[in-house]
Amino acid sequence: MKGYCVHAEASDSTKPRRVVPRRARCVYWLLALSCSGAAEDATTALQSTGSDNAANHSCVLGDCDVIGTRVAAEASPVCPVSNPEASSPCEQDGLKCSYGTSLVAYCREYFECVDHVWTTTQSSCVSQTEGFCPSTPQPEQACVVGRINSFVPCEYPGAVVCYCLGNPVGRMGAAGEWECYGPPPNGNCPEVLPNLGDGCSTAGQFCEYGVVGQGCDAPYASVYCRQGAWESAGEVCVD
Repeated sequence: MKGYCVHAEASDSTKPRRVVPRRARCVYWLLALSCSGAAEDATTALQSTGSDNAANHSCVLGDCDVIGTRVAAEASPVCPVSNPEASSPCEQDGLKCSYGTSLVAYCREYFECVDHVWTTTQSSCVSQTEGFCPSTPQPEQACVVGRINSFVPCEYPGAVVCYCLGNPVGRMGAAGEWECYGPPPNGNCPEVLPNLGDGCSTAGQFCEYGVVGQGCDAPYASVYCRQGAWESAGEVCVD
């Protein structure tokens, strides 16, 4: 892998710093369900908001049953409804807002209130070349890495993303297998990665989307709910 992501602890959060491969997290979670009762574990999954809960991380496709009722996207309580104009005035210094609907954060627009003025850093919008992505997800089927960054996924309905990472990761022409993921099983996590500043209701809820290492490459891939709005959870990447 290009790197694992260690989630940086927010100033008001008690999330532990963990480095656990995605597939291992899913195995731990399935073992827990099978050993101690699905109903009890489902309740635990909904109550455990931190990054140590495997249900708060994206699921390996095929093990993506939703626990509880999936929350709907909420309007932002802090960000403008639509993209603010660069250099226009703003009130809350340090406020970060993003806009867009792509399943990962490459093709979204980003704004930050700096010295009471909106500044923008629109991410470069990258997508895989035409014909590279299968028409439907093909988990564990053979693939060959293309010329576009391997951490840019193929996107499918149901917020499913698939990656051809290859071995070694990201080397053009390297053989590999499709890795496909769905949203975090915990219904307290929205189906699609929230925009920064979107509204949320479960204080401290952590949610991570995409393959392990996504947040080390994309602008962000994990969020937590703080004071009614989603913020980037932050990643420290270890090569």
